[in-house]
Amino acid sequence: MGKIFEHTKNYIDNIHGIVLEIGSDRYEGSTEYFYNLAKTHAVDFHTVDIDSTPSSRLAHLQDINWHVKPGSKWCEVDLPLLDVQVGCVYLDNFDYNWDINTAAPWTEEQRLFYKKQLDIEMTNTASQIEHLKQCLALFPYLSEDAVIVCDDTYTYNDCWIGKCGAVVVYLLSQGFDIVYEQRLGDGVGVILKRGQ
Repeated sequence: MGKIFEHTKNYIDNIHGIVLEIGSDRYEGSTEYFYNLAKTHAVDFHTVDIDSTPSSRLAHLQDINWHVKPGSKWCEVDLPLLDVQVGCVYLDNFDYNWDINTAAPWTEEQRLFYKKQLDIEMTNTASQIEHLKQCLALFPYLSEDAVIVCDDTYTYNDCWIGKCGAVVVYLLSQGFDIVYEQRLGDGVGVILKRGQ
């Protein structure tokens, strides 16, 4: 949870392809932010979430392509059918437990929601696997100057952890560079760009 996404515009000159959000807004403003970014660059905006609630709550936003499906499944099955490049991606679905030894009330609420409503076990490893599967499925469709924004992702003991810890390591191995990293303040995350 955070607002790393608000820095995305600083690393985009032109968007070659669609803007994609995986993990629709949970009252932080990300969906509207990326919707506006897509409109500014005159490209399509797609947002994917396993829960339909955000699409109902944000129905006033026009021309959004809403997809209710697990992110990795959408990337594997639906994205290839669009025949488009992806110029900007925000990865912020499937929550991550910041400290498994301290069960905050909101973390327990999230865990129960995932289990009761979606029949998914919320674990940090499962979160990282889901984000890596999304990245691997997206990779062939990323534009030459693609920007990837990873929420709740940071270093500990010089290792990348959080939701997209494995994603960051993979992208770095594939020629992406870190262009922005936020460790304190209003959220934690990292933005990567290809070909810097």
